[in-house]
Amino acid sequence: ADYKHFYCQYNEPFYVKKLKLEMLTAVANESNTYEIVTELCEYAANVDIPMARESIRAVGKIALQQYDVNAIVDRLLQFLEMEKDHV
Repeated sequence: ADYKHFYCQYNEPFYVKKLKLEMLTAVANESNTYEIVTELCEYAANVDIPMARESIRAVGKIALQQYDVNAIVDRLLQFLEMEKDHV
């Protein structure tokens, strides 16, 4: 229920952000997946390239854990529309 505490803050070092992404991936379930994926998608638009890449990987990992992945796959496809090389 307290998964929002694992949302990343802009001033945190990368290793803390990466650990938080791992925790969000681990706690994702049917009731909170939409909110977590929405937050991760915001990180993908980040100017911090390693953070953007890690957030996309986290969305993919969550998609592999869920039974209904249609909405998550749609989110992953939206990344292609960003037209950023690192994405």
